[in-house]
Amino acid sequence: MKRLLPFAIALLIAAPLAWADDKGHDHMAAKNGQTQPHDMAAMSAEEFAKLDTDKNGQLGRTELPKEHKLAAHFDMLDTDKNGTLSAAEFAKGNSM
Repeated sequence: MKRLLPFAIALLIAAPLAWADDKGHDHMAAKNGQTQPHDMAAMSAEEFAKLDTDKNGQLGRTELPKEHKLAAHFDMLDTDKNGTLSAAEFAKGNSM
């Protein structure tokens, strides 16, 4: 029992400190280089702007490289069936 008392006291002190640091962020993901959801949106918008070579706010099939992970899903992502991907359609595809 005497051996457990210091451990129990340390646990009681440390637990609230650990919870106080949690602000709803995934600290381990950030430390491991994984992106957060808000970072993903920014990255998607940045990538969309780079791929939109004619700067018309839409990605045509020819602007999306064949090796791009979304190229094979172009028709599925083009929800309004206008033959182009809007920034929102592209972002939704990137979030899958």
